[in-house]
Amino acid sequence: MSRKIIFCISPDIITEMNLKISEGLISSQIQDLIYYSHNDELIKRTTTDKERFRDEETVNTWLKNRKIYTLVDTSSKLFGIIWFGEKEMPDTDYPKEFNPKQYEITFGIRIYEGARGKGFSNKLFEEGYSLFKQTEDYKNVENKKIWLSTNIDNQIAISLYKKLGFEEVLRDLMKNKLIMVRSLS
Repeated sequence: MSRKIIFCISPDIITEMNLKISEGLISSQIQDLIYYSHNDELIKRTTTDKERFRDEETVNTWLKNRKIYTLVDTSSKLFGIIWFGEKEMPDTDYPKEFNPKQYEITFGIRIYEGARGKGFSNKLFEEGYSLFKQTEDYKNVENKKIWLSTNIDNQIAISLYKKLGFEEVLRDLMKNKLIMVRSLS
């Protein structure tokens, strides 16, 4: 399945690598996504992407009801991905003062080998969020708050999420999962 790419070039995104942000995924980027999910040691160790992006069929199923923005070079090679989608938080025991019904948007971000450690996560989040806020998907969601789930031992991601304004609401040691939230409004 091919998706139209809309380049949204921002001056802070153009670097010595000449990377830019695009919307959606094209066929070659789906193949890159599958490759990284099965071969990138950090991704394999800290995410469920190996199952989520098992093959082209699972990727295309996953793409439904999500807004995808990618970090790509001039040949459209995938270096990062961010997604937003409407999804309820997992049904579990949250603190009494916490209302999971207020959080209707899920989020995920990956920076792949070759682009890590260069500050692209912050830029991809800022630009992706800015683009997402302009979509009907965002405008149609009643509660504009966002949530994510990550592995408890994924300290690199947790540190990034905290820098992006996310706060921990639940730590499930049995499932090795941490749920974090952020208000986008």
